[in-house]
Amino acid sequence: MKIWYNRINDSRRTVLEVDADEISIGRDATNTVVLPSPLVSRRHAMVQLLEDGRLRLENVGLNSCVVGDEELLGGQSAV
Repeated sequence: MKIWYNRINDSRRTVLEVDADEISIGRDATNTVVLPSPLVSRRHAMVQLLEDGRLRLENVGLNSCVVGDEELLGGQSAV
């Protein structure tokens, strides 16, 4: 799975290639993608590769996530 992300106030895109069907995103060093920001929860989101090739993002933190134009609150997910 390839993940592209931008950090706040940094226009450069970071690309991470992971050989896994699920990754974790958050501030804690145990996450697959570590984002050291006070706006990011220790464990903020999970991204899962579904069998049909689509990705599912679940917000597991307290702060919101934005996927495209959709804001996800804690406990919400988007495919």
